[in-house]
Amino acid sequence: AQCAECEIRVAFSAYHKIWQGTGRVFDTVSLNLPDVAYKTRAAWIRVPDAARRECEDSGLDFRAGVHAATHAMINALPLFLMVNQSDVGAECDD
Repeated sequence: AQCAECEIRVAFSAYHKIWQGTGRVFDTVSLNLPDVAYKTRAAWIRVPDAARRECEDSGLDFRAGVHAATHAMINALPLFLMVNQSDVGAECDD
């Protein structure tokens, strides 16, 4: 695992107006807002290529396994760190 400081930047460009009864979008409103940015720490784990090959050779879905492992780690973090599951996000990359 690796860990480093990072900056998160979020841009809000529009929002949808949605009919409550049908869930249908009936309007989109553009926004002109500044980005929201904050500094935090990021951690990541690189899965070895050999693990991908072994999954593929065994007929297992590698991406589904990584996704499941991500959820398991997020749920286990509060056992080791003072975090709530909602404090942690995950992104799976190819």
